[in-house]
Amino acid sequence: MILQSKGRKAQEELQKQNGKSINEKVLHFADIGEALVKARNEELDPFEVLEKIMPWERIVDSIEEATRLARPMDYDYLDLLVTRFSYLRKYTPVLLSKLEFRTTQASEPLLRALNVLREINNNKKRHIPEARHWILCQRDGRNMSMMKMEILIESIMN
Repeated sequence: MILQSKGRKAQEELQKQNGKSINEKVLHFADIGEALVKARNEELDPFEVLEKIMPWERIVDSIEEATRLARPMDYDYLDLLVTRFSYLRKYTPVLLSKLEFRTTQASEPLLRALNVLREINNNKKRHIPEARHWILCQRDGRNMSMMKMEILIESIMN
C-alpha cells in the first residue's frame, strides 16, 4: 500500500509541477490546429498562417517541451514507480518464496504471472523467459517489462 500511495503522490506532484506547461501546450495545439484549418479552408500557405500566430522557433520549442512533458498514452501511477523498483526488488523475492497464493479461476493469469516471477527469482534470472511472454502481456498485447510486472503485482497484492 505504501508503494501504491507513493506512486499516486508522485503522479499528483508531477501534475502540479507540469500543469501550467501542459495547459500552455494544449493552448498551442488549439492555436496551431485553428491556423491549419484556416489555411486549408482559405487555401493559404499553412506556414505563413502558423507564423502569424506564433514564431517558428516558439513552435519548435513548444514541441520539444511537449515531448519532454508527455507520459504514456495510458499512463497511471505505476509507470512512475519504476524509479522505486530497486526498493521493491529487495523484498519481492522473499515474499514470493514464503507465501503460497491461491486464486479463483478469474485471477488465474495473475497466479501464473506470480509463478513465473517466482521461477525467475529461484533461478536467479534477470529476464522473462521467451516462452512465457504471453503470460506477462498487457491487455493491448504489448509485452510488459519485468520491472513493471513486479510493480503491478505488488500493487495488486496490496
